[in-house]
Amino acid sequence: MLHNALRDNIFVLKVFAISVFFCSLVIVLTIFGLYVLFYSDTTEGIPAHSVLVHAIKIYHTNRNLAKIVDSVQENLECCGISSAAQGYRDWNLSYQFNCAIANPQPEECAVALSNPLLPTMRSLECWQNTLKKRHQDLEHDIFTSGCLRPL
Repeated sequence: MLHNALRDNIFVLKVFAISVFFCSLVIVLTIFGLYVLFYSDTTEGIPAHSVLVHAIKIYHTNRNLAKIVDSVQENLECCGISSAAQGYRDWNLSYQFNCAIANPQPEECAVALSNPLLPTMRSLECWQNTLKKRHQDLEHDIFTSGCLRPL
């Protein structure tokens, strides 16, 4: 009797059919996502270098991204992008840290404050004109190697 009542109720049948469809869709998308995540070739994806360059360029425009960049630099003990010992110079790509003469920002020629080796040195005054200094003058104050190699 209950079986016939459900079969005769068109609304319940439509809701059931739509539910089955969406559940199937979620399962298929989940399987596809897991396949892409675990079995795709990462060399054909977005290179880490491009992601890091973009992150430095928009560092001051996105607070969440800035927190991620700061966290990466603190945890990996690195600064900037390039794997060379002068990775800190990559901060010249950022609008606010750029060493251009026309840059009116107080952070001109500085690096992100997440870079110092000593947490007590996290102030803008300590890092003004950092990008103009030689690597040898900075290696005891900030992380100078880029974050690309540790990633």
